[in-house]
Formats: sequence, C-alpha cells, structure tokens
Amino acid sequence: MKRTYESALVLLSEGKLGEALPLLTSVYQARASNAERSLLHILSTLIQLARESEAIPLLEDACVAYPENPKWHEALACILAKQGEFARALSLADRSLSLEPNNEALFINRTCWIASRCKDPVEVRRLFEVWGRRFMDPLAGKAVPFESIDLSRERKLKIGYVSGDLKNHSVRHFIEPFLRGHDRSRFEVHAFMTMEGDEVTEFLKPLVDLWHAVEGLDSAALFSLIRAIKIDILIDLSGHTDGARLEVFAMRAAPVQVTWFGFMQTLGMKAMDWRLTDFSCSPPGTDSHYSEKLYRLTCMVPYCPPVNCDTLHPSPYKSKGFVSMVSLNHSRKLSEQILTVWRDILLENQRCGLIVIGAYSDPDMSQAAIEPILSNIGFPMDRVAVTPRLTMLEFMNVASVADFALDSHPISGGTTTLHALWMGLPTLALNDPRLTAMGRSTALTLEGVKLGGCVAHSFCQYKDLAGQWINDPSTIDRLRDYCRPALQASPLMDYKIRVHELECAYQFMWEHFLDRSR
Repeated sequence: MKRTYESALVLLSEGKLGEALPLLTSVYQARASNAERSLLHILSTLIQLARESEAIPLLEDACVAYPENPKWHEALACILAKQGEFARALSLADRSLSLEPNNEALFINRTCWIASRCKDPVEVRRLFEVWGRRFMDPLAGKAVPFESIDLSRERKLKIGYVSGDLKNHSVRHFIEPFLRGHDRSRFEVHAFMTMEGDEVTEFLKPLVDLWHAVEGLDSAALFSLIRAIKIDILIDLSGHTDGARLEVFAMRAAPVQVTWFGFMQTLGMKAMDWRLTDFSCSPPGTDSHYSEKLYRLTCMVPYCPPVNCDTLHPSPYKSKGFVSMVSLNHSRKLSEQILTVWRDILLENQRCGLIVIGAYSDPDMSQAAIEPILSNIGFPMDRVAVTPRLTMLEFMNVASVADFALDSHPISGGTTTLHALWMGLPTLALNDPRLTAMGRSTALTLEGVKLGGCVAHSFCQYKDLAGQWINDPSTIDRLRDYCRPALQASPLMDYKIRVHELECAYQFMWEHFLDRSR
C-alpha cells in the first residue's frame, strides 16, 4: 500500500486527479497506516473537482472507523449542510466540537446553520454573541492604542472595504456603483481583497484609489497594514462567509468599524460598531436583534446588473404549451415544507413543470443530489427537470425556458431575485413575518419595486397564486413586461442617490466617533 499511496501522490502532483482517486480510495479502504492521510487527499481532490458529495460514504465510514478524529465528523457535517441535511450536520458538528472545542470555523458554521432556521431574532443574536464572546471579543485585548487620529470634522476620510468577494460574486453587483461613484474630494477609497481574484477583480481595481491584495497576510499583518494606512472607517462586506477577516475588526483596526450586506444577521461581536441596513430589513423596533448600532438607509444597496445580459425573452409557455416554473436558489435554502408546497402546485395543476437548478456543474451530480429528495416527497418526476449549475450568461437567460420563479424558504433569495427581475422573470415569494430579513429578502425586494402582487402571506396563498398564474398565463405576461421597468424605476438603480446617502452615513458615523472622543 505504501507504493500505491506514493504513486497516487505523484499523480496528484502531475494534476492527474481522476487517476489518483481510485488509488487513494484503495489505500483508505485497506486501512493502511496512511489511510487517513489518503482520505484527506481524497476529500481535497473531490472538492477541487466540485464532486465533494462523492466523499460522503467514505466520510461516514471514517466517522465509525476513527471516531476520535474530529476532522471526519466536521468534513461530513459541512458537506451535508451544503445539501440541506441540517439535522445530521448539526449532530456531526456537535460530535466534532466535543472532541475539538476550540474549532472556531466549525463553531461559527454550526451557529449559522442553526440561525438560518431560527425564527426568533433575539435567539439568533444570542447564538452569535456566544461565538463573539468566545472567539472575537478577547482579541480586543491584543489591540494597541492608535498612535494618532486626526480629529478634524471636514477632512477627507479614508474608507476601506474588506471582502474576499470583489470578483465574480454577487457582492460585485452591489458594491460597484459605490466604488465608481464615491466623491474623491471627500473620500479616499481602499479595497482589501482577502481571497484570490479573477477577471472581475481586474475590472474593479481601477475603480478604487488603492487596491490591496491581502490574501497572503495573516490577521496580525493585515491589522498592521490597515493601521499603517490610517483607515478611518473600515467596512466589512463578508460577515460570517468565506473571506471574512473579522478577527482584524475584533482587534480594532480602525476607529469606526461597519458591517454591511455581506451577512444579513448580526455578527455578535463587540468591536463592530455599526450595521448599514434599511427600514425594510430592520423595521423600527428591531434594534435589539443586533449587536451593532443600526444606521438605516432608504435602500440598503443598489443593484448593478451583469454585463451583456440585456435580452428580454417572450414567455416560453407560448411555444411549449405549458407553464414552466424554476427554482433559482441553492438547494440548501430549501426546506421540506416549501418542497411539499411545490409538489402540491404540480399535482394540482397538470399543465405545468418545474426546473430545478442544481448546485453542481456536473449534470449527474446535480440530479443525484436533488432527485431522490423530490421523489421521496412525491413529486411527479416526469414533470421535473434538474439542470447542472449554470454559467452567468446561461443563468441570465433562464427566462427563455421558464415563465416564473419560485422563491426558496426558509432562506430567501437575494441576488438571484434581482437577476430575475432584470431578465423579466416574475418571482413568487412568501412574506413570513416570523422569519428574519434573511428569510424575507425576496418579498421585501418585490414589495419595494411595487410587485407586491407576487408576494404571498401564507403557504396556502402561495399555492393559490401559483395556480392562478398557471391557469391564466396572461398574468405572467403582464408581470414579465413590468419586472425590468419596475427595477429600473426603483431606488435600487438610482446610483447617484445611493452613493450620496452612503457618504452621509459615513460622515455621520465619523462625527459620532468624534463626539465620543472629545
């Protein structure tokens, strides 16, 4: 087995991942001395190939064969969570954390999994504050005092955006108007890119005054860089997502620290001073749901549509002879409850079908991940099509094959809903008042662009609206004609006002800091 293992490593070094996998699997299954190392390579390779679900049987075996190794319980938990199997994921996470209590990454993942399904915003805050007190707040003791701060009220302010998503990511569609439109006589704009970039990164770089590629810097080095530049207002665009550098905020890298749209729920850490939000996401009376002070904008973010995606398509039911619905969001945002509603829509309306966009680029993997779940719930599978993950251009042409979209629950769509509006694709959403803004995002967006007729207030009404659209598709035509103009006329695409409003927010936060400093 030693030679087999070494041969597999050679193949990996040559980039022959597919050839290495069976060798590594044989080493693991033989329970050789390097079996666990082989499994690590298998897992890493499958992740690179976007085939991590294939690791599930091996990881299930490893949890039994090596029950005291926390990494196998953690790895299996993370894969299952991506597939929406939260109960199993939480059980495995608990087992892993019992073996490795200081695993901060898994601790916050577990917190996010619970919070995404929690309907009590006060409990959500408590969950994140437990994480904050344990892992972030103690870092404040490592911060050194600021050497000097220019306390002038009218001077140009240095602002810094921190994110790993300044690339081909949904963040780009919200932040670009600000990077392009900031008043350079009042603000010097810095970007701190915490992950590897791409072609969109190169497009964004010229829009800021200074771009800092910091993916190779540890927390201490990034903290020192931000302090050396003397950033006045530091803005987190990641929250509890990939690329986050919240430990740098916890150490107090800047006098004023703000979190924004990267994560819709509270962060739970004391060093984050402000949260930028709006009155829809955080109505009056919800301040106690957040550990940050709230600054409510008229509109939390603008929307900048993808380039080269301006084509509007006619309703496809006219050529198909039946209405097609589509699920645009990741399967982890779906619950059995909403899937049951979708099943009932199909069963009660024979002249319709459902398209589900999978999470994997491989068609077989997407179908294997979703079709058994739908079949077990009782979907008429002859009217369900599961597609692989789409490229942006393919995604922005979904309206050519689908008549309207079904929003997910209990985690709502965000960027996907705005993309749908731009492509002229109506979205049927549920406004469940028991859910936090994370679960009501699409409903709030639709109501904000005066498409409240697409919003249901109960599962029963959700089904009824879908049936009305299916049986009177002229309603779909009217909605499709209205979607893009409604978006264009909304505050979401009034970039000049959005930039001005944000700059007023920054000035207010700076003056608030000055008042407290004197």
